[in-house]
Amino acid sequence: MHQNRKRVRPPGSVAKVTIAERGAMRYTFHGGGPCDGALNGAVTPGLLSSGSVGQPLSAHAFATRASAPGSVTRAASPSIMTSAGCGQAAWPGKNARMLRGEMAGLRARHDSDIPILHAGLYDDVATRVRADSRPWHPIPPGPGSPYRVTGPDDRAACFSVVELAAGELAGEALLWDIDPHNRTAHIGISLLPAFRGRSLGTDTIRVLCHYGFAIRGLHRLQAETLADNDAMIQAASRAGFVREGTLRRSAWVNGDFADEVILGLLATEWDAS
Repeated sequence: MHQNRKRVRPPGSVAKVTIAERGAMRYTFHGGGPCDGALNGAVTPGLLSSGSVGQPLSAHAFATRASAPGSVTRAASPSIMTSAGCGQAAWPGKNARMLRGEMAGLRARHDSDIPILHAGLYDDVATRVRADSRPWHPIPPGPGSPYRVTGPDDRAACFSVVELAAGELAGEALLWDIDPHNRTAHIGISLLPAFRGRSLGTDTIRVLCHYGFAIRGLHRLQAETLADNDAMIQAASRAGFVREGTLRRSAWVNGDFADEVILGLLATEWDAS
């Protein structure tokens, strides 16, 4: 599933050239970020026939379920496994350390994830052009892949999404344009086709909210998506986001302009129970 799109800059502001300018989604990292290709963008409605939240891409899956001792699972209040934190690989497998929701887990991006995400999320041109504000360019998987994470960055947090039931790579998620002064950030998710229609989108957004509000101490999270992206809008709404406005004909998509919607959630509105 894909999720948000391009952020509109305030009048008179100057865009900062970031990794995203080299070919990311229909949004801009204002100030930078390590995950060039993390989708924060629009979900293509036609590709959501499976009922998944977020737009389509191609399938993939790697393997085994890693359920470490001491993990706790809650839908609205994801936990970090007590045996480890979000980030590194640990016994019994790469999925052992992650933020966990009810169905979805978020962990650090691994090199083995990149070709799967690249093939499933970037090489689907029809979907990608709905999520990217720049023309699609053929990019081979490798050092130039938009899904490669270059290193820690306080302005962005990039995750791989894992379906907990099977322990399989299901997509990507991120917080981007993290602003520690105003305590705001944008969210973005993109699920591979095989994992849409399983309510993973809503659960992934809930885990991102837990990370943003409870771990990073943010005050506001925001999502932007195409106005016809019902799957993303519904997933965000189920996670507590409120539709705040419409950017009329602000996105150039397949030869025409399209409306975008803005959804927001405040820490005071977030249900962490």
